[in-house]
Amino acid sequence: MIDDHINTNKYIGNELKDLIDNIPYTVWIKGSDGIYKYVNKAYADVTGVKPEDIIGKNDYEIRDKETSELFLAEDREILSDERTVLNRKTPVNMEYKIFFEVSRMIINSNNPNLKLIGGIGRDITINETLYKEIEKSTLTLLDNKNIDNKSELPYILKNTLKANGITVLILDEEKKKMNIFLKTYDNDVISKNFSLDITQEYKDKCIKAQKDKKYLEGEYIKNSKKYYLRTYY
Repeated sequence: MIDDHINTNKYIGNELKDLIDNIPYTVWIKGSDGIYKYVNKAYADVTGVKPEDIIGKNDYEIRDKETSELFLAEDREILSDERTVLNRKTPVNMEYKIFFEVSRMIINSNNPNLKLIGGIGRDITINETLYKEIEKSTLTLLDNKNIDNKSELPYILKNTLKANGITVLILDEEKKKMNIFLKTYDNDVISKNFSLDITQEYKDKCIKAQKDKKYLEGEYIKNSKKYYLRTYY
C-alpha cells in the first residue's frame, strides 16, 4: 500500500510537471527570501535562462535591476498583506518592453519560517502595444482638436482590436463633469447625453497618476451600471 501511494504521487508529480511545462503561461514559486524554488519552461523561455539555472537564485541574478526591483516590490506587498493579487499588469523585461498579466498568491509551506509566493503570468505584450497605439492616436486627436480625424479612432478599434466600441470624454473643469467628445457605441449602450461627475478625490488620484507617469483605471458605477474607465489628466 505504501509503495503504491509513493508510485502514485510520483506519477502525478511527473504528469503535473509535464502539464505545467506545456501551458502558455509562466508559473513560478519563490521563497520569502527571494530565492526561486520552481519555474516552468515558459518562465525560463521568457527569462532566457534554463530552469535549473534559475532555481536557487534571486531576481537580481537573472534579470535587469529595474525589473528585479519591481518584482521584489510586488513580492513584499503580497508578503505584507498576505493576500492574492489577480491580473496585475507587470513588466517582466523593461529593456525589451515585455508585459505580462500576473497573479500572485501565498502558498502554504511546511517551513513556518519561510513563506512561499506562487505566481502565474500571461503575455499581454501584443495587447499592450496595440493599446499604446490607440492611446497615442486618441491623445494626439485631443491635443490637436482635429475634428476631421475623428473617424480614425473607430477604424483602429474595430479593425485592429476587434473591439465593440469606445467612448472618449473630456473634462469640463467648470462643471466638474466629463462629457462625451467621441463615441462609437450605439445610444442604447451609452446615451449621447452621458456624462460623469468628477469628485475632488478622483481628480487628486488623476493628478497623482500623472506625476507617476501613469493613467488611472478602474470601474465607475452610474445608475446601477458599471463602466470601465481609463483616465488621463
